[in-house]
Amino acid sequence: MNIEIFRITIIITMLAMASYFDIFNKRLVDDRIYQISTVLGLGLLLYDNPWGWIPVIAVISITTIIGLGFFVIGAWGGADAKLLIAISVIQPFWSSPFPFEKLLIHPVVSMATFANALILAMIVCIPFAIKQRSLNVTIPFVPFFLVGYVFLILKGDLMSWIVIYGNMFL
Repeated sequence: MNIEIFRITIIITMLAMASYFDIFNKRLVDDRIYQISTVLGLGLLLYDNPWGWIPVIAVISITTIIGLGFFVIGAWGGADAKLLIAISVIQPFWSSPFPFEKLLIHPVVSMATFANALILAMIVCIPFAIKQRSLNVTIPFVPFFLVGYVFLILKGDLMSWIVIYGNMFL
């Protein structure tokens, strides 16, 4: 059995539960979701680390700096930062469980998920902000992580798709 299936399952479960709490629980996500998921992901990483420890530690460190940096400047909440860090611990690099897969994908899963979520949030939020005539609108960001990660699994990196297929409309 491929261990990547477990990593994908842990991340999707974590994102789904965090999205539910982010939307329906007044934007408060229970810390146990991230803690349990990160511990499970760390266990999988200790059991099977095909990438080597130096790249994994580098990815987790860079993701932690980016996640906490966005939290410190107020761009997002603590749950979003913890979510990004948890994704980097659970699945630092993309390694497909499907041998036939040839997706357009950035190898660092947390950064690809973050990029997909950011693009999707802009697509949704810019028209909403224009309609409200204000940029002071708070929208839960965790569901965008969920959709961004699912898109990453199914189709790959959204930015690559925009670059490749965006030229068709120019």
